[in-house]
Amino acid sequence: MKKILFIGEISKSSEIPNGVNIKNNNFIEYLENIYKLTVINTRNWKYRPYIYFQILLAVFMNPIIILSLNSKSAYRTIRILHYLYPRKRILYIVAGGNLIDLIKNGSFKLRYYKRLYKIFLQTQRLVEEASRLGLENTEHLPNSKSFSFIPDTKNRKSNEGIRCFYLGRITPEKGIAMIFSALSVLNKDSTKLSVDFFGPISPGYKKEFLSMLSSRPKDTKYMGILDFRDHQSYALLNSYDLFLFPTFWHGEGFPGVVLDSFISGVPVLASDWHENPYIIREGSTGFLFKTNSLEDFVAKIEYISHHKHILSEMRENAYQEALKYKSEEVISTLYKHIE
Repeated sequence: MKKILFIGEISKSSEIPNGVNIKNNNFIEYLENIYKLTVINTRNWKYRPYIYFQILLAVFMNPIIILSLNSKSAYRTIRILHYLYPRKRILYIVAGGNLIDLIKNGSFKLRYYKRLYKIFLQTQRLVEEASRLGLENTEHLPNSKSFSFIPDTKNRKSNEGIRCFYLGRITPEKGIAMIFSALSVLNKDSTKLSVDFFGPISPGYKKEFLSMLSSRPKDTKYMGILDFRDHQSYALLNSYDLFLFPTFWHGEGFPGVVLDSFISGVPVLASDWHENPYIIREGSTGFLFKTNSLEDFVAKIEYISHHKHILSEMRENAYQEALKYKSEEVISTLYKHIE
């Protein structure tokens, strides 16, 4: 039985996991059924400096290393292993979509990544960008989730107006203010659009977000944090018409929240930021608008409100797209490089 070391952030059973936690938990669940797996949890590791000694000892004991960390933490670890363990087989699962940009602007040195056995990137476009930099050891490994939920995509009742949700971290870079600005334009005379917000609120943004909420009590609500280990969360999202995702966050890759929306059978209206155009199929699983353009955002919502029947047609498309990203399907790519 092959020995493997997995280094990444995972959540405790008592905690609601974030996107990275969920992905790593899925990887671990599948790998530990096949291999002798050692896991080092990097959660809050800046408060645990001794963890580097644990990592170095565990790397010495295991011939195959899987890193599933954010870009900065991974870079720090890769540089250390580059000098201390140059012959180890290291597989790096990249979180987010900004690694190539960080290499291009000189923040990260290309030579450290060339020595890795395999680098897994979240979209095919990122693989092509890496190839142009001279990285030939990359492969496409999209975000994935384990789920058994089957949404009702055909028989559900139509909502009055367009009932939308936002899902994810509630922070300025996710375009939260744009949603409120759009509501001010669209609901000037009547309520055409309502939005419920799900997700953790960034502490520094809490006061501003709650102020925006209180200014629009008729068409917005904060609904707390969803735990997708309970499939009732997908059933709840299935009752909505559209997921609004006007992100411009610098680290965006393949957002797990887009996949959650697809699993729920709900199409997405998203900014054309980073990898979104390579994940969301225009007119089939969602719509795209120009990043940071309130005018285009509002125009797309207006179009949808006048052609609401297309949302019903897109719901099944969204779910069928989600099936491509089931963990069971995606993780087979990882297996072949371990073997």
